[in-house]
Amino acid sequence: MLHFFYSNKLYLHGGWTGNAEMGDFWEYDIDSNSWKLLSINTSEQDGPSPRCCHKLAVDNTTGIIYILGRYVDNIGQRKTRIPNDFYKYEIKSNKWTQISGDVEKEGGPPLIYDHQMVFSEKTGELLCFGGRVLQRTTRIEDFSLDDFQPQSPIRSNYGNFYKWVSPDSQNPSLISFSCKK
Repeated sequence: MLHFFYSNKLYLHGGWTGNAEMGDFWEYDIDSNSWKLLSINTSEQDGPSPRCCHKLAVDNTTGIIYILGRYVDNIGQRKTRIPNDFYKYEIKSNKWTQISGDVEKEGGPPLIYDHQMVFSEKTGELLCFGGRVLQRTTRIEDFSLDDFQPQSPIRSNYGNFYKWVSPDSQNPSLISFSCKK
């Protein structure tokens, strides 16, 4: 389950029941102390599929929530490569958009989970750091940016994506997703 605040409201997406991943999306209004179910399954509104261990960050200026990553069990990932999709949700219009169906193919990280994300309103960048990647083997390995080479930003309809940010270029530690319009 992931949550984030915007305009005195808390947003929750997905999680794990103990038996299955969830795709529900909730809004909690702090002022009225009330919950509102926005979606029982966001994939039915062109949003992310049910998932857990993903992360969510919000741009408080635009009211856009970003969702990246998820956990896939080792058996599921071994059978087929599962892409790292990337979504945004526009709070004001109640609209989901898939930004990328596979960020790894666009120079970003492979399917990642247990990472951290924050949106920098000062720079307009979504910062993603840490986490783990489930390799298509029988082992789970810690995610390390040492395995990836710094790449030039990639242009898309949503701005520049996936540039490495680090004070030490020999040891990158952050991925920056520039999500400017």
